[in-house]
Amino acid sequence: MGILVLHKAPGERSTACVSLVRRVLKGAKVGHAGTLDSPAEGILVILVGASTRLSECAMALAKEYVTEVQFGETTSTDDAAGDLLERRPWGTPEELTRRLDEKIPAFLGHRFQIPPAISAVHVDGQRAHDLARAGQDPGLSPRVVFVSSVQRRGPVTLDGRVTLCVRCHKGTYIRSIVRDLGRALGCGAHVVTLERRRCGPFSLAQALSTEQVKNLGSAELMERLLPDRHLAEAYPTYVPASPEAEEALRHGRSIPLYLLRRHRWGDHCPPPLVVLLSRGMALGKRAFMDRRPWFVPHALIGIDGEGIR
Repeated sequence: MGILVLHKAPGERSTACVSLVRRVLKGAKVGHAGTLDSPAEGILVILVGASTRLSECAMALAKEYVTEVQFGETTSTDDAAGDLLERRPWGTPEELTRRLDEKIPAFLGHRFQIPPAISAVHVDGQRAHDLARAGQDPGLSPRVVFVSSVQRRGPVTLDGRVTLCVRCHKGTYIRSIVRDLGRALGCGAHVVTLERRRCGPFSLAQALSTEQVKNLGSAELMERLLPDRHLAEAYPTYVPASPEAEEALRHGRSIPLYLLRRHRWGDHCPPPLVVLLSRGMALGKRAFMDRRPWFVPHALIGIDGEGIR
């Protein structure tokens, strides 16, 4: 059916936002492309109907966050919602600003990151936050994440706060970045506020609030859904170089990559690949067979309907 960009307010639960959309659309199939912590606000990308088959691509979209950071204080949740664990001196604003700029480059690119103990990560079938709140150490393992950029917006203030803009990819926890920055600076830190401003090609300017969704009928909300093709804008995109190549893809068959012509470079790495067909699109990945790259489709969208919108 399409994609809904929702603006989650601080304190709202992501699951409740998804349930709201499902109720308004009278039980339509609804999924999300990554949740936000309850205290955070910003974009939730919600997939409706057949668009839920785009979940893997939507989850992998690059994201942009703006966070206010408090230095000198460590909390149990790595944000302002947790209990204060420790206070440490952080020096002067000028000194901390200089030292912060020296440390930021080490947090860019591919790096190992341990998720916060209070998180939804699964540990032996249980959520890490359930184990942590029961007094157990979740024993979370480091995982590889990719951080495109961390930019400071203004100097550190007199009360030890600074605003950072972070661009990153799937699985990255901003609370972990802030926690680890505080450790690297020797003074501790936690997230005060967190807002997700962008998710791939989707921005807050396109987002509906939950109050707006509540006041729309099913038909009205359907009209506000964005076409599936918006998602393709984030990824390397191809078109078939011949009718034979298109026919093969429409039947879900793999084809050599040289039978496709690049349409758009995209902005994600490592990327899924998207092939635009005359009616619909094929999502897939690059694989090597017979010593050459092939496109291997794993989802076909809009093949039997009106095509992509």
